[in-house]
Amino acid sequence: MYKYIVFLLFLLGFLKGFSQSNSNIELAADYFQKKEFDKAATLYEALYDQTNAKIYFDFLFNCYTALQKYNEAEKLVKKQIKRTNNDIRYQVTLSKLYSLQGNKEKAKQIITKAIDKLQPDQQQINSFANALIEEHDYESAISVFEKGRKLLGKTYQFQMELASVYQLTRNYQKMTEEYISLLEETPEYLIPIENRLQTLIQNDIENTLGSTIKNTVISKIQTNSKTIELSELLVWLFLQEKDFANAFTQAKAIDRRTENGSDLIMEIGNIALSNNDYDAAIESFQYLKEKGSQTSYYYQATCNYLVSLNRKIIQNPKHLKSEELELESQLKQSIQLYGINHQTVQLIIDVAHLQTHYLNKSEEAINQLEQSIQNNNLNLDDKSDIRMELGDCYLYSNNVWDANLVYAKIENDKPGSPISNEAKFKRAKIAYYIGDFKWAVAILDILKAATSKETSNDAFELSLLISDNTQDDSLFEAMKLFANADYLLEQDKDSLAILTFDSIPKFYPGNQLEDDILYRKANIYEKRNTIDSAIAIYQQIATRFSYEIYADNAIYKLGLLYETKKYDFVKAMEYYKQIISNFSNSIFVFDSRIRYRKLREINAQ
Repeated sequence: MYKYIVFLLFLLGFLKGFSQSNSNIELAADYFQKKEFDKAATLYEALYDQTNAKIYFDFLFNCYTALQKYNEAEKLVKKQIKRTNNDIRYQVTLSKLYSLQGNKEKAKQIITKAIDKLQPDQQQINSFANALIEEHDYESAISVFEKGRKLLGKTYQFQMELASVYQLTRNYQKMTEEYISLLEETPEYLIPIENRLQTLIQNDIENTLGSTIKNTVISKIQTNSKTIELSELLVWLFLQEKDFANAFTQAKAIDRRTENGSDLIMEIGNIALSNNDYDAAIESFQYLKEKGSQTSYYYQATCNYLVSLNRKIIQNPKHLKSEELELESQLKQSIQLYGINHQTVQLIIDVAHLQTHYLNKSEEAINQLEQSIQNNNLNLDDKSDIRMELGDCYLYSNNVWDANLVYAKIENDKPGSPISNEAKFKRAKIAYYIGDFKWAVAILDILKAATSKETSNDAFELSLLISDNTQDDSLFEAMKLFANADYLLEQDKDSLAILTFDSIPKFYPGNQLEDDILYRKANIYEKRNTIDSAIAIYQQIATRFSYEIYADNAIYKLGLLYETKKYDFVKAMEYYKQIISNFSNSIFVFDSRIRYRKLREINAQ
């Protein structure tokens, strides 16, 4: 019983002391926050003496310096240095104290002496350097790491740490040199380095970092570096710039050196294809095809080659009918040769699109798509992709009801998925085309929260278009005619669409659709490769309707046309710069930044 009472009294005493200490901590923090540093200092002095905790040392030091009690601060730091067995980090604190008093020379001497006394201790070196970095003394931190590198020899080289400091000082060439050194020594660091650089490049407002890193890497490779990972880093840098042609050239060199670059080349081809760089995609897939049917990527590369070739031909406004027929023949032969399976799904979709939109064979296309859906070799994702094309073919053929049913089937099969949202959006467009605007807006309002930014943006634009132009009877009738013209565009009946658009202001003067009509007509002229007419209208939209919904679309289109059609890179850069500077929430910002950076590099050469 006696032992129990003693323990209980001890526990009560401890809790009372703990409660009082906790109260003092809160009170000290409150004083410090209110900048009542004299009161805070009194409490922190007691807390520091009781615990020797670094956190109380830091608060007490800050209180003394805020009160300009430099003598007390100096005694405190020297006391802490003794208490911590000459912990080198507190030399940084002492140096800071002398700097605050204006004694820069003495402050510098403290750091210099501390660096001279460094031991071959990795933990000590890192602690010292990190303390300097916290005080933004990056030059001294670099000196610490360099001294540590000499002390430890090959044991630890501090490349990652030095790269981080050089990044803080914006010395990107030195930063890259450290990453290169690390790669040459430890190739396994390639992905961590890429992850670091990706964040840095994406946040590079001046758009100069990528070029600096790339040029430094190229210079190192040209000195006959045998580190394959360095070449892979260069490929990655080209991919960040969407320079797929040079990425392929470098990957091909890697493959010829190692005979192990097929994965990388396949990846480049797929990324180039998804970014509409069909020449680079065709070149990549052609290279893999030529390696022979015994290689692992031959089948996939052959299919992707045809997909790339199809898109290149179809998207060229000047392509020939003979090219369409030859393309149809190649696609059908490949499907027959390889059968209906996951790899040939895109070929099935492409030949159906070609037959429907260009060869007046929509019935044949629909039959092939319907048969393909019944094939047991395909999974639900494959069938949904084919159904999407089937719905498009029905819609193109003026069979809106069957199209609607097919899109609804996709929604039911894949609820909540990106393809389901796409199908839902197409159902909203059908309602819009036939003049059922209330139903269209109801669907579009759901899609505004879609995970895909592109789908959400499209839904927002169409919903806004309908809502703004159906507020009274006169607007409603003009909107019906506009929607009919949009459906004609869906069916590639461009001339009829233009006539319909032009009739709207005649039949319904004073409507609010002028900028929408202009944007549609500009798209048609661009599709027809009548570039000067398209540019003139886009410029009109950018000037007269700068606060309307199509302003960023028009400016981005102007950048693309001047870059890819007019080859006026200076003019293109001006428009990309407008997107970056004036439309920060636009979906075109990321691509504009990449294109701007690439063109600026070209102009600098």
